[in-house]
Amino acid sequence: WRNLRRDSLKCQNGPTVNSMSFSVSNMTLTLAIADSLREIRRELFHGPIPQFLHHYTRTSATVESIVRTRSLWATCIADQSDQTEISHVSEMVARVAEELQYSQISEFSLSVLKRLQFFMEERKQWIFISCFCDDHDSELHWRDYGDFRLTFPCPWGGMPSLSLVDHQAECWYQRVIYDERIQRDAIERALRSTSL
Repeated sequence: WRNLRRDSLKCQNGPTVNSMSFSVSNMTLTLAIADSLREIRRELFHGPIPQFLHHYTRTSATVESIVRTRSLWATCIADQSDQTEISHVSEMVARVAEELQYSQISEFSLSVLKRLQFFMEERKQWIFISCFCDDHDSELHWRDYGDFRLTFPCPWGGMPSLSLVDHQAECWYQRVIYDERIQRDAIERALRSTSL
């Protein structure tokens, strides 16, 4: 699970931004993509919804800071030391978009597809993430991410939970899909919705 946040904060490697520079004026395309994404999300993320999320960390100083300040900092994805995960998805979207360029799609849809990788790269400076796990005793997370675990009630569970200090920021929780076949299928289905 990742807590994703887009707001007007400044990443170390990019300018301060307050709004996206891309808008879609073709309502048919917009609705088709939105419907397709809702359907894909329902299929991918069905099943039980966790009531608690767990944040694993290496140092006691980090735990003390989170508890003392009642804050959990998010990392700008443009500033992550390992860019391979984000770049890999961006490249996968570009490959699928290139394949779809040869199908029968409108000129407007084609122009959107051609710009997708650029927009994904551009947005990196606007997205901040914090990682959580729904497994309270994850062997992988203990091994790779930390000696300490903090547990938070999920915001949708009705208990006091994590919240944003900046009320103009957007916050959402998204399960991470690691299976590349599933990723590619979801990307293809979402991008094919542009061929209307």
